[in-house]
Amino acid sequence: MIAVVYPWMVFKLREEERLLTEAFGDEYRRYRQRVPRLIPGLKGLPRR
Repeated sequence: MIAVVYPWMVFKLREEERLLTEAFGDEYRRYRQRVPRLIPGLKGLPRR
């Protein structure tokens, strides 16, 4: 199940970030620098 869910989840994360960047531009890019990717309230998860 992980072999199916993980690639789908990575794809969805990247697609969502692309759409948000298109919609909000630099404002979203600054947000991404401050907030972890998957769980916004959880500190310590690095972004790539």
